[in-house]
Amino acid sequence: MKNLLILGAGTAGTLLANKLQHRLARDEWTITVVDRSALHYYQPGFLFLPFGLYQPEQVVRPARELLLPGVQLRLGEVKQIEPAHNQVQLSDGTQLAYNTDRSGSWDVWRIPADGAGPNDQKAEQITSDDLEDWFPHFSPDGKWMLFLSFAKGVKTHNDKLPGTQLRMMPAPGARPEKTPQIQVLTTFFGGQGTINVNSWSPDSTRFAYVIYEPLPPVQ
Repeated sequence: MKNLLILGAGTAGTLLANKLQHRLARDEWTITVVDRSALHYYQPGFLFLPFGLYQPEQVVRPARELLLPGVQLRLGEVKQIEPAHNQVQLSDGTQLAYNTDRSGSWDVWRIPADGAGPNDQKAEQITSDDLEDWFPHFSPDGKWMLFLSFAKGVKTHNDKLPGTQLRMMPAPGARPEKTPQIQVLTTFFGGQGTINVNSWSPDSTRFAYVIYEPLPPVQ
């Protein structure tokens, strides 16, 4: 999975994210927009406020409402941009997790708040059991990490398979545990499209996901 990061949810960043969401293959790319504010201000409209042509509430909207489904919005202050390492550091120390097969199977890894270094040398492995783990999503309160798991040996997340699991574990602390306590929430027929984007409820008590049902053969 390739990751595209857009810094700023202003007019240009929002238009770019939405345009690329239409053009890029969703099973190959994730698009994340980073901004320090949850509100989008339509700055050209400010010119009309003194004349009463616009009201203040007409030039501000939640940034999330303007982004297409599938585009992820991450709130945070950018601390440092490291083009040589293809990474961005956030000032609040927010955990950035991703999945990779660098260990021989698909597992969840974490980028430390101070960066992963050249070739992700400082990246920390979070999961390491026999299942193939994809799409890690942290709860808004920062206490839990939920992810999708396939049977051992499944090479991609593109298929929809029986036995797919939705699993959850406590969010890793400063030092990830070697054997984290992972619980299976449910086992179902799922795969691509089940939890591609973060669907936690704001209060961190629920999570939306998609289950597929295979149709019987046509007679």
